[in-house]
Amino acid sequence: RVWSFAAGVLEPFQLHDFRWVFITRLLVQFGVFTVHEFVLFWVQDVLPLDSVSANTRAAILFIPMIIGASGSSLVVGKLSDDLGGKRKLFLFRSAVALGVVCFVMAFVRNFFLALALMALFGIAIGTFLALDFALVCDVLPSRDNIARDLGVWHISIVLPQLLAAPIAGALLDSLQRLGATHGLPFLGYTTIFVLTSLFFFLAAGCFRLLRTVK
Repeated sequence: RVWSFAAGVLEPFQLHDFRWVFITRLLVQFGVFTVHEFVLFWVQDVLPLDSVSANTRAAILFIPMIIGASGSSLVVGKLSDDLGGKRKLFLFRSAVALGVVCFVMAFVRNFFLALALMALFGIAIGTFLALDFALVCDVLPSRDNIARDLGVWHISIVLPQLLAAPIAGALLDSLQRLGATHGLPFLGYTTIFVLTSLFFFLAAGCFRLLRTVK
């Protein structure tokens, strides 16, 4: 039974597009969770704002992101359907946008500039989240095993949540200590944001490898 279960888990990966959809989601999730757990510390250490606590600043940063994500998910989702299920180009552009925003964010030291970038991040991530679920439905190997295959795909969401934060945390701590001794007080934060942007750019490249989706 163990071998049968393992075979069932691996079976969806025989389909080319399912493999790449899995990998793109895995990469995006690694990108998100490489920085997600450290936003409060980043705001506290890198984005000062007089008389406003770090907790409040972090909460404020998420407001434009949530607004942007909510709006883009509704608009792009409807637009994709109106275009006959066209998704790949939207997802490619959203991943590129996420990569650019996070790369710029690595060098931002101004709270209000970060606020504007978070709005752009929200628009991009809203686009991705709206269409990625639709995309995986387009590439499911079999209508007879939808629940199983979606469960397998869900590994690409959960696994980065388990691995990304501990790895990024260790990297952040070690590079912050190293930077402090070399006149680079934000080296750790810069590195994890650049690493995040790399995950997003890799995801964008993987979207180009899909064959059967529009």
